[in-house]
Amino acid sequence: MISKTLKALLDYVKSDINGFSPEGVMNSLKPIYNYNLSTISVARIVLKAYSEALDEKRFEMLDKNLANEKVIFSLVENDLTLKSENTVITLKEVYGTMIMQVLRELYLARVDWLHNQNTI
Repeated sequence: MISKTLKALLDYVKSDINGFSPEGVMNSLKPIYNYNLSTISVARIVLKAYSEALDEKRFEMLDKNLANEKVIFSLVENDLTLKSENTVITLKEVYGTMIMQVLRELYLARVDWLHNQNTI
């Protein structure tokens, strides 16, 4: 059985036809956490749920063995952060980039087995 948090994230990324965003994740997690979440709180929650997904053998994710590296390298591969060596970025942008990378990975994950268990 997966956690409520991972289920909420999967529901969000798999059902939002308009794309996803850090703000959308905050809204999707509000029913679980019942307080206003900061970007850093959302990043921690999302990364913990991502670790849960990576540990679950039934999750089929592209390059699962490189998953953590993808999140880290998303920070330097992001066009917004590489304008020049002197570019200053905020922590909110860093956490937002990490959140978006995890959401992309969860979006691409094959989770049809969850439907058979009535958990999504």
